[in-house]
Amino acid sequence: MKTLNKTISFIKQFKLNIILQFLFILIINSSLFAQSHGKITGLVVDAELDKPLIGANVLIEGTMQGAATDIDGKFIISSVVAGKYKLIVSMIGYTKQVIKDVVVKDDETIEMNVVLRTESIETDEVVITAKAVMNTEASLLAKRQKSIVVSDAVSAEQFQKTGGSNAAEAAKQIVGASIVNGKDVYIRGLGDRYTSTNLNGVQIPSADPYKRSGSIDIIPSNLIDNIQAVKSFTPDKPGDFSGGAVDVQTKDFPDQFNLYISTAAKYNSELSFNNNGLSYNGGLTDWLGYDDGTRALPSIIGSDPWVADIGSAQRNVAEAQRIDDVTKSFNSQMTPFKMAAPMDQSYAFSMGNQFHLAGMQLGLIGSLTYKNQHSGYIQGQLNRWDRGVADRNKTQLDTNFAMSDTRSVAEVVLGGLFKASLKLNHANTVSFNYLYNQNGESTSRFVTGKYPYDIDPTWNYQARTMLYKQRNLQSFQFVGNHSISFVNGLKIDWLASSMNSNQTEPDNRFFYNYVTNKNVYGVKTNLPPERYFRDTEENQNKFNLNATLPFQVWGKRVLKIKLGASYANTDRVFTERRFTYQPVTSVGTFLRNENGDAAALFSYEYLGWTSQDTLSNGMVLNRFSLYINETDQTSSNYNGTSNISAYYGMINLPITQSLRIITGARIERTNMRVISESNKIEDAEIITNDILPSLSFIYNPSSNMNLRLSYGRTLARPAFREISAFQNYEFNGGDTYVGNPGLERTLIDNLDLRWEWFTNPGEVLSVSLFAKRFTNPIESKIVDAPNKVISWTNVDKAEVYGIEFETRKRLDLISTPINNFQLGGNLSLIYSKVDIDPDELKNIRVYEPDALSTRQFQGQSPYIINLFLDYDNHNLGLTVSLYYNVYGKRLASVGSIGAPDVFETPTQLMNFTATKILITNLMLRLKIENLLNSKVERIQEFKGNNYIYSSYMRGRRLTVGLSYNI
Repeated sequence: MKTLNKTISFIKQFKLNIILQFLFILIINSSLFAQSHGKITGLVVDAELDKPLIGANVLIEGTMQGAATDIDGKFIISSVVAGKYKLIVSMIGYTKQVIKDVVVKDDETIEMNVVLRTESIETDEVVITAKAVMNTEASLLAKRQKSIVVSDAVSAEQFQKTGGSNAAEAAKQIVGASIVNGKDVYIRGLGDRYTSTNLNGVQIPSADPYKRSGSIDIIPSNLIDNIQAVKSFTPDKPGDFSGGAVDVQTKDFPDQFNLYISTAAKYNSELSFNNNGLSYNGGLTDWLGYDDGTRALPSIIGSDPWVADIGSAQRNVAEAQRIDDVTKSFNSQMTPFKMAAPMDQSYAFSMGNQFHLAGMQLGLIGSLTYKNQHSGYIQGQLNRWDRGVADRNKTQLDTNFAMSDTRSVAEVVLGGLFKASLKLNHANTVSFNYLYNQNGESTSRFVTGKYPYDIDPTWNYQARTMLYKQRNLQSFQFVGNHSISFVNGLKIDWLASSMNSNQTEPDNRFFYNYVTNKNVYGVKTNLPPERYFRDTEENQNKFNLNATLPFQVWGKRVLKIKLGASYANTDRVFTERRFTYQPVTSVGTFLRNENGDAAALFSYEYLGWTSQDTLSNGMVLNRFSLYINETDQTSSNYNGTSNISAYYGMINLPITQSLRIITGARIERTNMRVISESNKIEDAEIITNDILPSLSFIYNPSSNMNLRLSYGRTLARPAFREISAFQNYEFNGGDTYVGNPGLERTLIDNLDLRWEWFTNPGEVLSVSLFAKRFTNPIESKIVDAPNKVISWTNVDKAEVYGIEFETRKRLDLISTPINNFQLGGNLSLIYSKVDIDPDELKNIRVYEPDALSTRQFQGQSPYIINLFLDYDNHNLGLTVSLYYNVYGKRLASVGSIGAPDVFETPTQLMNFTATKILITNLMLRLKIENLLNSKVERIQEFKGNNYIYSSYMRGRRLTVGLSYNI
């Protein structure tokens, strides 16, 4: 059977590779004869008012080609034949400009930013010479320079060089950002509670019942244009962030026809081409990122709780048959098998263009991406430690268990993007964005070792885990931008969006047993074989409306008044069902019969109704082996609803030519409610009205330098799961969680100071200071240590202080031989402290009388370092990049009364990327990830000694790929 499954899997992968490679070659050949052109883009602004000009004419002298600027003052002239031109920019009431020596090249874009001055008595035209700007990092820095908030960003250009394959990996390069668990973005050391994750300006719903913010790891990097992190608050932004608001901006449509296709293969030194990996039999659609029903809850179970009434079934044939049918309807595989992981594969395709329809401009782009990748480790360590009896003189921890850990993960990501934008005229644009992402993750794990806390210390413990998690994200967004010239240039923008996020965990299986020192197998009665089925679905609908009205004030400066409103509704449904095999004593007996063969244990021979005996009194007695029974989980199921409405007003006031003030306030009304399916649990509700003020100063000592000072009040709300009083078991960590209906939202006062110097296009030097004070921060709390029960509570206060350094510099001014190099990096130094709950602190001081009353924020690193070195030679078509990232020791989880806190030690990451243009439009890419192969390690500290909590190595990864772009 295993051989057949492997053969089928190989055939599917072989067919997919053949089809996609054939398509790749076909498209390349069909486009070799396409004529290439260049394009001219740019921005036209008023010199005195420093605002975009709508309707300015931009013409290429001697041709019929030209364009008019849109609502944002931007223009695009596409399909320009390569050559040298003269550009004429004009508008009624302004002095015409003639730009000479505009050189257009095939497949390149030249960007022209033009400043027009109002006409005077002398109306001679102004003549200047063109200069091309082709660096997308430079364009982001230019946008940041004009921004009214403290912000950082990373462009597609940059994270392609550093090797990021998804939004989470790309976000590592943002100043002060760190990625936890491979998917959660922490900004300035603050966790997901204090970081808002957004897609094109709309918050991403969370499919994880324990997290407030959605994960961005399922968004492939080839669908992304840039990722921005706003770190200071202004009233036009939602108030629920303090660390930062991370916004993933998807690709925009191109200025002319564009076609992109790529394919790549990846080798993993830890798993590829060896037989050390693990797997189990899945469905026929696993390769598409979703389960085909193979793991679904059997339909015979129904929606009502399943109770196996053995007493009745022993004498009732119909009931006995029903129990037999239900038990045998589940997949019998409860243990993974060994296998060699195949090479990873990935494919990407996108196409876009612009069209002119009856005087309107229509832009379209569509994109597809597919990845099939494997990760994991062998010979990892998994340990647990305990302080034991309360003894302040104790010098070392007791061993709870010490295990060898092998884990394999097969992941599929399937993504699609469609974007349409219609420019009705110079003043009105409407757009539609659709994003689809499907992610399937199959995990197989085998853990074995000593477990002296629970069994004889000479015995071996074994645990098998088979998990499947599929996540789906769909986003629909409608956006409008309008300018009303006769109302003093009033600008109105709006957004209506609908997002759906769901996470399904079908048939997650767990089987635990022990082996005595005499090679006898058994099962603990408190650890029966288990199967879980979980579903989380979250729907979010949001509407934003903003209006900006400019006024000309003293010295022809522009005062901007901005007003707006928003409404967001979020609904979540969480359901869970848990099944166990009974009786547990029989599990151990049958396992001994099979000499520990777990695969044989769950064969039909040991399942369900096995025999029928006739007693001496003539009665018929039905006998059973193992049967399925459901654990009551209705108290874990809940419905959550959140309605957040907001109104704001703000002004952007230029005091002098160099000093600007931005101030205002936002009012947010919160109404959160969680309703349990169990009538034994009270509903939870949070209703608040919050005023969130903001005040910022921006001073420009020179045209390329900013000094920013800002204050803002923000808030943090608890997650649905945290305010509901029911209990549920988290099988990944073995803990039980119970919510707290008395939780309050957190208020945060934020202070930021930043100096930034944009020395040249694409270059920056900056220093930032920040401070945050939290009132009623939410922290996890151990409420029942022996049973590992965790809840959440508000503590009095917390504080965070930090400093950030950033530099990005081309080396062309240092020495000619290295003028193709660029060096850059950023450093964040962060200090945080949060009050420990008084009850927890009392228990800690039983073991450590001198323990501090504060600790650092969970997930916060004391330092984060990002460094990069780029070599870019346009003449050779060669780009080489080296990227390095490391973070300081951070608190991974709060320890229980009997065990210290768990810390994640620094992990060094170094990636190497090289690209080479082979022929026109065809590029070869080589990427080596995790060059240093540092250990990923968590530790516990006690009396000056480190105890390994978990440890493994991810392996080095080598990727070779081809891409074609026209």
